[in-house]
Amino acid sequence: MIKTYNDFFTDELLIKIHQHLDSPMSIWINQRSNGTENENTFGMYEVSHIEFFNTELVKYINTKLDSSFLLERVYFNRQDTNQDGSFHQDTEFGYTFLSYLNVDYQECWGGKTIFKIDDETDEVIPYYNKSVLFKGNIFHKGMSFKAEDVPKRISLAFKFIPKEVRLTKEEVKKMVVKISEENTTEVDPDTVNVKLDYDSGTEVVTKTGDDSPSDTEKMTMELMPIKELVFAKINFHPDIVEEINSYIDDEIIPNNKSNANKLVGQYSQDERSAQLVFDFESDVGQLLKGILDNVATAYLQQGYERDARAITEQCWTNHGYAGDYNPYHDHPYMGVYPSGHMCTAGLSGFLWLKVPECIRVLDDKPDTITGSNGKINGFTHLAWGHNTIHDLKKLKFTTEKYLKPKEGELWIFPNWLKHQVYPFFGEGERRSLAMNWGVYDSEKELKKYMNEDQIKAFDDRQNEIENKSE
Repeated sequence: MIKTYNDFFTDELLIKIHQHLDSPMSIWINQRSNGTENENTFGMYEVSHIEFFNTELVKYINTKLDSSFLLERVYFNRQDTNQDGSFHQDTEFGYTFLSYLNVDYQECWGGKTIFKIDDETDEVIPYYNKSVLFKGNIFHKGMSFKAEDVPKRISLAFKFIPKEVRLTKEEVKKMVVKISEENTTEVDPDTVNVKLDYDSGTEVVTKTGDDSPSDTEKMTMELMPIKELVFAKINFHPDIVEEINSYIDDEIIPNNKSNANKLVGQYSQDERSAQLVFDFESDVGQLLKGILDNVATAYLQQGYERDARAITEQCWTNHGYAGDYNPYHDHPYMGVYPSGHMCTAGLSGFLWLKVPECIRVLDDKPDTITGSNGKINGFTHLAWGHNTIHDLKKLKFTTEKYLKPKEGELWIFPNWLKHQVYPFFGEGERRSLAMNWGVYDSEKELKKYMNEDQIKAFDDRQNEIENKSE
């Protein structure tokens, strides 16, 4: 199933879409369609966490298509000239909605989306504001622009999940799920309904087929790693780093509002050594806070499946020179709800803005640190346990990580994580921006950890607060 739509979005919506697309604070990462090394890469800008995309545009699409799709994710695609995509599938049972966003597109540029169904192919020309809806299991690829002096090929992709999926018996067998012995419902010989109720968090799947091993497959093995911790690493474009540094040079340093009395950092070896308050009152500050809020919220939702928002509430600059260091510590900050209750979780992070040459030349992953070789001078050390080299021999995993500073790299982690910054010895400034986020859980998330009595008390308290405010 492939359907196309011309002039799909309104002018008002297109203006908002381009405001996000053209923002200097947009964060692009390189991806591959199938993840193989021999593929061309394309740029991807994830916007699933932004309300305009996950709510307003999804509602508009469902209204216009007379559908009831649930959003899985939404992101921008960006292809360089002569960097064709590879044939791939998106999802087995979902749908993809693709919109083309090159305003001055001309057909001579190329850039078609090609679909392959069995031995036949179909093509869609990426005219501006044209959209195409297709089943996610259809093989497809985006061709790049081939003409000279043309922009990058831009599209906006929505991955949708239908509330109800109808599967053939062959599709059902592929999913390999047993029919419950208690199921007395008659099964249609031609199709089986699979209903997915994502709103309530339950999934009811009915299937046919025998999942016992075949004669040639008498046993199977599945590796099941247990997650202890999730980090997020975000790379900022050099233009953004330059803009932040300019703001710090022009505003933060001259204001010289010290934050050192609240921090353990030992920044005193140079007259320029300092830890300064970074406020969000300026346009640059507001823009940066919006980005930090969004990426940290995405980290919570994607890394921990936490139904919560992250709000940046503390931020400061670190200006380190030769001999300065930050001892082993964590960040105790917790946000506070309007009710006065403290948040149960918090996030911390740092963004490197300037790195001295004496650190730049070091290896990312030193082979050894023996012999006083200085190979981790200026590095950040993260630790979430105390496993030794003997523990590694016992099949325990490492519980520490050394990070070489790189300009424009932002790291996010839970605020309980112990970390430290080693001193360096050379010319130049090691500059970073550090921040703390409050983690504000939704009511649904809060209730996941309550028993019935606690839920009732919570609801009664909420009703009491609402009645007082009326």
